[in-house]
Amino acid sequence: MTQLLLSIDWTPFLVSIKLSIITCIILFCFCIPLAWVFTFKQFRAKKILETIITLPLVLPPSVVGFYLLILFSKYSFLGNFLEKHFNITLAFTFEGLVIASCIYSLPFMFNPLYNAMSMISKNIIEASFSLGKNSFITLFKVILPSIKPAILSALVISFAHTMGEFGIVLMI
Repeated sequence: MTQLLLSIDWTPFLVSIKLSIITCIILFCFCIPLAWVFTFKQFRAKKILETIITLPLVLPPSVVGFYLLILFSKYSFLGNFLEKHFNITLAFTFEGLVIASCIYSLPFMFNPLYNAMSMISKNIIEASFSLGKNSFITLFKVILPSIKPAILSALVISFAHTMGEFGIVLMI
């Protein structure tokens, strides 16, 4: 049994774990302020942006991966620009895979955080502001502790979704 475990190439599993961890960290850091803005600010394009964020839920992963591969290739405007000016290649690289995974797993991190922040009473937030706390302190001392279950849920779902995603990995 030990001989069998030692003879297995663990590289794909370890790359998947690394990809999932990095994706979760990036999405968490990106989605907390994004959920804050969507919850507490009103702006014109809000519904359109919500639809764009939710789009990966309805599109097949291989389709998303295919279009991201085209977007990341050196023949597209973005791919050509990044390669020419910054010497960055995203197609068929781990960095490109991280960006693609972040795009595809975005709704799995954003939706639980946004829904939980939307459920917080405005009175609690106004009380924090009336006590002289700014938005940053209110976020870290009032809002985030109030939505711990949603944070845990978002992290677990995003990690599991990224771990199990094959269509994006196959394409990028």
